[in-house]
Amino acid sequence: VDVARLERHVAQRQAAGVAGIGAVAAALGAGRSRLIRQLLTESTLLALAGGGLGLALAHGGLPLLLRLTGTFLPRADEVGIDTPVLLFTLGVSLVTGLFFGALPALATRRDLIGALKSESGQTTETAGRRRLRQLLIIGQLAVSFVLLVAAGLMVRSLIELQRVDPGVEVERVLSLTVDLNWTKYPRDRPELRRGFFQSLLERLDEHPAVRSAAVASSFPLHEGPSNRRFEIEERPVAEGEFRPQADWNTVSGDYFRTLGIPLLQGRLFTERDHQDAPPVVLVSHSFAQRYWGEENPFGRRLLIEDGQAGEIPYTVVGVVGDARRELREGTAEEIYFSFLQHPDEVWHLVLRTREDPRRLLQDVRETVWAIDPDQPVTQERTLIEVRERHLAVPRRTTLLLGLFAFLALGITATGIAGVIAFSVSRRTHEIGIRMALGAARSRVLSMVFAQGLRLVALGLVLGAAGAFLAGRSLADLLFGIVPHDGLTYAAVAATLFAVAGLACWLPARRATRIHPMTALRTD
Repeated sequence: VDVARLERHVAQRQAAGVAGIGAVAAALGAGRSRLIRQLLTESTLLALAGGGLGLALAHGGLPLLLRLTGTFLPRADEVGIDTPVLLFTLGVSLVTGLFFGALPALATRRDLIGALKSESGQTTETAGRRRLRQLLIIGQLAVSFVLLVAAGLMVRSLIELQRVDPGVEVERVLSLTVDLNWTKYPRDRPELRRGFFQSLLERLDEHPAVRSAAVASSFPLHEGPSNRRFEIEERPVAEGEFRPQADWNTVSGDYFRTLGIPLLQGRLFTERDHQDAPPVVLVSHSFAQRYWGEENPFGRRLLIEDGQAGEIPYTVVGVVGDARRELREGTAEEIYFSFLQHPDEVWHLVLRTREDPRRLLQDVRETVWAIDPDQPVTQERTLIEVRERHLAVPRRTTLLLGLFAFLALGITATGIAGVIAFSVSRRTHEIGIRMALGAARSRVLSMVFAQGLRLVALGLVLGAAGAFLAGRSLADLLFGIVPHDGLTYAAVAATLFAVAGLACWLPARRATRIHPMTALRTD
C-alpha cells in the first residue's frame, strides 16, 4: 500500500511535468517509445526499491508481530518470509511500477509547440488531473475515518471490559491444577481422593502465608465443566420438553471465602455435608432470581441427573453471589456441589495468600509432594494472570487497529498537505495576479484553506458511511458498546478534521508568502 501511494504521488508529479520534459526531449530527437520506456523503467525501479525496503521492514518487525498475535493466531510458529512471500512481493512491486508508470507515460504529447508553451507557465493543469488527486485524498480520508472509528470502538470496548466485575476478589489468589491419577485414585475409591485433598487443605491452612485454601472442579474466569440438566421438584417439566440446564461446580467449604464470593442467603457447605449426609447444593444469585424470583429458595429441591446414579434430589441450602466464567459473558447461573459428597470431581486448588502468591509456589509443590511424591502440579497461575489472559486478545486487537489507524492518519495528513502544496505551486501565477490586483493575504489564505476543507468534508462524510457499514463486522469484537456509538464517531471526526485542517493550513500559509512580482515573472 505504501509503494502504491508513493507511485501515485510520483505519477501525479510526473504527469504534471512529463509533457514539457517529453516535449523538450522529443524536440531533441527522442522518439515516443523511448520516452515511454524511460518512464516505465524509472517507476519500476522505484517500485522494486520500495518492495525491497518493505521486505526489510517486514523481516525486522516479524518477531514483534508474532509476539502480539501469537496467542490467538493459529499456527503462528509457521509464519515467516519464505519463497512464496518473496515472489508475491516481487510481483506486486512489478505490477505497481508498470501500472503507475504507465499513467505519466501516456501523458507524453506530440504537440511540441503546445507542450513547450505549457512548460513556460502559460497553461495550468487539466481538470481531470486535479480531480484525480482530489479523489485520492477523499479516499484516504474515508479509509482513515473507518480505521480510526474501529480503533476507537475497540479502545472503548477494552475499557468497558476492564471495568467488569468478575464477582471475585482477584488479588493475591493462586490457582493450581492437581489432577490425581485415576489408576492410583480410582473412581470406585472416592475415599482416597477425599483423603488426599483433605490432608492437603489441612496442611495448607497451617501455612502462615495462607489465609484460606479450597479445592474445586473449576473457578471463575476459567473454562469449567459442562452444564447439567435439572428439574425443580415442584415444577415438573412437561413430557416432550427439555429440562433446563445450568453450569455446575464442585467445591470445598472454604471456596467462597477464598475467592471472596459473598453468601446471600442460607449457609455454606460444612463438614456435616459428607458422603453419608443428604445431598445438598448451593445456587448462584442469578439462578435463584431466574427460577424463584423474590421467593426464598432455601429448602427447595432440585432433581439433578447424576450419571449412573440416575436422578438425585438435592436440597438448596444457600444462595451465593454471581461469578463470571467469561468477562465478555453475563453472570453464570450456577449450581455448587459439596466436595465431600463428590470428591471425584475436583482437580483445582485455589489459595488466598498474605503475600505475593508466586512466592508460595514452591511451598505448595512441596506440600503436595509430601503427601504423594509422584503427583504433578500444573497450570500454576494467579487469578490476576488468568484475568489478563481474558484481556490479551482484545488488547492486542486494539493495539493493531490503533497502529493501522495511526499510520493511515499520518499518510492522510501527508497526502493532503502534498496535494494542497502542489496545487499552490501550479497556481503561483494566478495567486500573484490576485495579490497584484489588491487581494489581501488573508483572502488568499482562506481561498486555499477552503479548497482543502472541502476535500476533508467530503472524505469525512464518505468515511462515516463506510464506518457505519463496517461496524456490523465489529459487533462480535465489542463489549458494552454499540458499533455505531455516536461519541466515538464525533471524537474521530473532530480528530481527523483537526489533523486534516492543520495539513491544509500549512501550504495555505505558504501561499500567502508568494511575492506578486516573483509570481508574475514565472510568466
